[in-house]
Amino acid sequence: MGKVIYFVASSLDGYIADPDGKLDWLHEYDSAGEDFGYKAFYDTLGAVIMGSRTYMDVVGFNMGWVYPGVESVVMTHRSLPLIEGSNARFRQGDVKTVVDDLKTRTQKHIWLVGGGDLAAQFLNAGLLDELQLAFMPLLLGGGAPLFPPLDGRHPLTMTAHHIYPGGVITATYLVGKR
Repeated sequence: MGKVIYFVASSLDGYIADPDGKLDWLHEYDSAGEDFGYKAFYDTLGAVIMGSRTYMDVVGFNMGWVYPGVESVVMTHRSLPLIEGSNARFRQGDVKTVVDDLKTRTQKHIWLVGGGDLAAQFLNAGLLDELQLAFMPLLLGGGAPLFPPLDGRHPLTMTAHHIYPGGVITATYLVGKR
């Protein structure tokens, strides 16, 4: 059975987007041939789940649908445009119901793309199995947090880490395991 994994890049001060909601600061870490484990991770996926703000960020990229070959769910209460070529389904309601539904159709991992508010819902509901974080050597000073305030403590166990040239650190944690 696949895991639900929050795979995300963060500044060292814990933000996944700058105060204007932009992600362009991540391009500072683009280097020839280095994807910080993205392709290997993507190859393990059967589905992606994201919130409406993350989906609208993807719309703003003007690159078409960037999650080919996997089932895609957008959690939203809003009416949103469908990106050409996307197989995204718009859902609302209980995140557990959505995850349970996806797990009936895939044995592969489910990527919780973002954002932080949705990740907190998954964590607080006990649905998040693993965090795969890429810490970028930058302090943003504000913006969208990796997680907003949570319902209590959530123990993590580090299972892997890697330090890349240029200072990017990736770390994998199991959630709720000690």
